[in-house]
Amino acid sequence: MVSYEVSIGLILITVLICVGSCNLSE
Repeated sequence: MVSYEVSIGLILITVLICVGSCNLSE
């Protein structure tokens, strides 16, 4: 369960970073 939660956390962080970068680019 721990690895599962960590995986989701990393995915969410990556998505947030991508969205933030896109917003800054625009």
